[in-house]
Amino acid sequence: MMRTDALATFAGGLGTIPLRGAGQVVFQAHAGAGLCFLLAIELAAWRADAPAVVLGALLGLVLSTASARALGLDAPAYGQGLYGFNGVLVGAALPGFVAPVPVLWLLLALGAPASVALMHGLTRGLQRLRLPALTAPFLLMTWLLLLLAKAMALPQAMTHSGPIDPQPLGWLLRGWLVAPAQVFLQDDLGSGLLVLAGLALASWRAAGLALLGSAVGLLVALAVGAEAAALGRGLYGFSPLLTAVALDGTFATPSRRSWLVLLLAVTLTALVQVWLDALFAVAGLPALTAPFVLVTWLFLGLRTRFGV
Repeated sequence: MMRTDALATFAGGLGTIPLRGAGQVVFQAHAGAGLCFLLAIELAAWRADAPAVVLGALLGLVLSTASARALGLDAPAYGQGLYGFNGVLVGAALPGFVAPVPVLWLLLALGAPASVALMHGLTRGLQRLRLPALTAPFLLMTWLLLLLAKAMALPQAMTHSGPIDPQPLGWLLRGWLVAPAQVFLQDDLGSGLLVLAGLALASWRAAGLALLGSAVGLLVALAVGAEAAALGRGLYGFSPLLTAVALDGTFATPSRRSWLVLLLAVTLTALVQVWLDALFAVAGLPALTAPFVLVTWLFLGLRTRFGV
């Protein structure tokens, strides 16, 4: 298992850019936040006895950051870690769904750099619409790699989920606080608190928005009859969380009216999450952050065109 001192060596040896890349998963170009996020992945992986997950996340982060540097991509974007966050998500996702057989690492070694090329291409392609790529490169690359894994009949990863309190208040509270960890595909309460700590280190406002987005997502999913186990694991909170942080300050200027738009967008994200989870389950694929991407694009597009 990768230990905390190994992560500290990683931080010191490679500088702050990879850590900013980890931080950019939740829109924070902050090395301290990125380190907290990596520690959150490590904690969940240690508790689930899944060292491949933390190794995959680190490899995805390093490979994607190094690929962007080697390709000489946009220097300011590179310096802010914008070419690393999709790679760390790809790296955390693959070992979470596929057993750590040798072919998995080959897929990861190809997928993380490819997410950089996708990020560059989508960023340029969406410029005319004035939309960011967000986690779309992660989505497209992870879905493709999971389909390849299915085609090659690779064994699935063993799943380890944290205990769910049978009392309604217990699993509601857990679902609210574990959702930040689910951004990184981790089902661990301590990891969720570490992600929140990283957000607070970078921005108290971002941490508050994360809690707000997670709460709204949880309540909306509860209202439409989502399963208690899924609610308790934060599976309906992570996409609304990302939408909340994205639409308040990251890609838009906060205002009184924007709060109403924000709540509408977060609510819609939760509803889309419920719908897409059911739709993607038919294909045997996870929806991941697709609801966040689709709803955020929709509302940013409306703001650009109509000033909503």
